[in-house]
Amino acid sequence: MTMSSQRTNLRKLVTAASLAVCATFPAYADDYPTDPVAAGLVPAALRSEGTLRIAMPDQGKPYNYQEGNELKGMEPDLARAIAATLGLKPEMTLVPYTAALPGLQSDKFSVSFGQFYIRAERLEVVDFVSDWKTFNVFLVTEKSGLRPTDFKDLCGRRAGAMAGTVNLEGLQKNADKCAEGKIDVQAFPSMASAVLALSSGRVDAVFVDPQISREAQKTEKGLVESGTLGEGLTAIAIARNEKTKGLPEAIQAALVHLDKTGEYKKLLTAHETDYGALTQFDIYTKGSTPPVYE
Repeated sequence: MTMSSQRTNLRKLVTAASLAVCATFPAYADDYPTDPVAAGLVPAALRSEGTLRIAMPDQGKPYNYQEGNELKGMEPDLARAIAATLGLKPEMTLVPYTAALPGLQSDKFSVSFGQFYIRAERLEVVDFVSDWKTFNVFLVTEKSGLRPTDFKDLCGRRAGAMAGTVNLEGLQKNADKCAEGKIDVQAFPSMASAVLALSSGRVDAVFVDPQISREAQKTEKGLVESGTLGEGLTAIAIARNEKTKGLPEAIQAALVHLDKTGEYKKLLTAHETDYGALTQFDIYTKGSTPPVYE
C-alpha cells in the first residue's frame, strides 16, 4: 500500500468518525483533551477496555527512564499525550528493548515506543507509525584521545551499544570490514550499563543517538562525543491482531492533532529533542516499503 493511499484511507476514516461518533470520551490529562475524531478511530475492543497497554523500552534519559515509581522522559510524555487524545488511559511498563516487539506479538502490549527503525522483517509482524527522526554519534572518554568519525576508526577496538537497537546492528555489520583487527562488539541491556562500561574502560566507545550522549555527559565527567552518522526515521510499533485493527490510523490521527495544536513540538522542546520533529506521520504495515537508512 502506498503512502498516498494510506493518507486517503485516513481522510475517509476521519470523515466517517466525525459523522458517526456520538459517544463522549473521557480525558485522562488536563493538558491533552480528547479529540473526538481521533478517539472515534480507536478499535471498539480497546475503547471498551479504556486502556492502552504500552511497552516502554529502558533507553534512559531523555527518552524514557524510571524515577521512583514514575516513568519519565520524551516517550512516556508522548504516550500520555496520545492516549489522552484517544480518550484512553495509558498503562506503561518499562521493559528491556529486546522484549518490546515480542511483547506486541504475544498481545501483552498493544503499542511500544522505543524509536524503532522500520525494517522489512519487522513489518512482517507489527505495524508502525512514524513519530520522530534521529542520527547517531560515538561516545568516548576524553582522556583516550580516540575521536572516531566512522566505523573504520574503531577497528581493533571494543565498541558497545544497547541490545536490540539499530546502533548495535550498525556495529555488527561493520565489525568484519576492517583491513586488520575487527571491531569487538559488545551488547548491553540498557544505555546506563553501556555508559558504565565506557567509563570503567571495558569498552573504548559506545554508539548512541546524540541526546543520550549529551545526557551521559551531564552525569559522567570526562565523556565526549565524536562524529555523526546518518539520519533515520523512527516509529511507534503497534501490535497486529484483531483487537488493534484501526489502531495505527487512530495513533496517526492523534499525532496529527497534537502537531496541529502545537503540543507535539512543545513536548519535544521540553526534552530538547525537537531537532527530530516530523511534519508528517506515516503508517507502515505489511507490504509497505520501509525507509532507506544510511
